[in-house]
Order: sequence, then C-alpha cells, then structure tokens
Amino acid sequence: MIKNTTKKLFENPKLYMKFLKSELSDRKTAAQVSFLRKSMKINKWDSLLDVPCWFWRHSIYFAKMWCTVVWIDTNKYFIQQAKKSRKWVKAQFIQEDMLSLKYDKKFDHICNIFSSFGYFSDKNNMKLIGIFYKALKTGGKICIDIVNRDRIVSSYEHGKIRKDYTIIDNDIMLEEETFDPLTWYLHNNKKFVTKTKIIDASYSMRLYTYTELKDMIERSGFKLLYTYGNYDSSVYTQDSRRLIVIAQKE
Repeated sequence: MIKNTTKKLFENPKLYMKFLKSELSDRKTAAQVSFLRKSMKINKWDSLLDVPCWFWRHSIYFAKMWCTVVWIDTNKYFIQQAKKSRKWVKAQFIQEDMLSLKYDKKFDHICNIFSSFGYFSDKNNMKLIGIFYKALKTGGKICIDIVNRDRIVSSYEHGKIRKDYTIIDNDIMLEEETFDPLTWYLHNNKKFVTKTKIIDASYSMRLYTYTELKDMIERSGFKLLYTYGNYDSSVYTQDSRRLIVIAQKE
C-alpha cells in the first residue's frame, strides 16, 4: 500500500512556490475562478471548503465576494501565510489532514483542485470522497480536478522516464518522472538543489481514469453533472491535460 507521500514535497513550501510561480499567475487564477464560479454556480454568501488550500489563491476570490470560506491544509506554512496576508476576509484557517475531517452538511461547495486527489491508497481515496459527501449540504457541489491519466499513459509508453530541470536564481529543481502501468501510480523523483543543500521532494500519486473516478463519485452518493478537459470548459478527451468533474450531493 502506498501512503501519502506529500510530506516531503511540502517540507520546503517556499522553494516549491518559487518554481510554481508561472502556474500561480493572477491571470490563470482569475480564469480558473471564473470557471469554478460558473460551473459550480457559486453565489454570494455561499459556504465553501477549499481542501487542501495550498496557495489559497482560488478561494480568496470567493471570500472577497462574501462567501464563507474554510481553508484546510496539513502544511503549517501555507496556513500561516494565508492568515497573515488575508486577515480581512471572512475565512477560517485550519491545519488538518483531509482524512480527519468531521464536517456534516456544512458546505455549499467543496474545491479539491490542482491535482490534490490521489495521494492515498485506493481505499482511503474512496474514503475521502465519502468525507466530502458528508461535509456537503444536500444539493451541494464538489469539483475534483486531477491529471488526465490517459494522456499520461500515451506519453509514458515502454517505461519512458521524463527528465526535466528548472533553474531560478541559482536554485535548481530536478525531476525524474515515471508511470507504473501495473499500479497506475505516477512517481515523481523531485529534488531541489540550493547553494547549501539537496532537498528530496519526491512523491507518488494514483492516477484515475474517467470511468474509475465517475464510479467512485457515484458509489459515494453523488450525481455527476459535468466533465471537462481543462479550465477553459473544453470537452474532455483522451488528450486533455486535465480531468475535471463537477458532482452534486442529492
């Protein structure tokens, strides 16, 4: 059984955020928020759970439109930074593991996005969807956004290893990524190299097909409403970069 491996990945959140800067631009975030607002029908005064909140960049927009937002993350740094920079918004900041959530019919919406699903065993990933279902009010909606497994499979044929590196301000991020077709886990051997040390930030993530994710969602009691291939509302295909599903608690 593969356990949650994100602890190493986020032990150095400042470095991680530094190398993800291009993905965290205000332009991209605004477009993604617009997509979420329309597809989930998020309205003023609604309650929203952002889990894990990571960089708190999406739900801050909803807090500004007077939604009641709860930010949850296991990483202390992310929670501290969210508290420090967003004191004036109506939000609650909690450091907690997703699998430990005990909410019951509290939220109108749940966002589990930016590849935040699949870091546990199949059993616990299924358990997590059940936790989300319980946390939503009747009629509430959830968005789960993951990497498109089918696209990964086509690019990792014959045991191919993807190697890459990025240099920013003399710091280096090295990556070796492989996909295991027997377990359907993506393994990312990531390292940050600074002037003084080498930091292991490796992680593994279970990738799900559309059929698998749909089955898990519906077995938990949700009704699948929409499926997209990216935040531009494009139709989901085998070549889509993302697999984004919107489901509703009936």
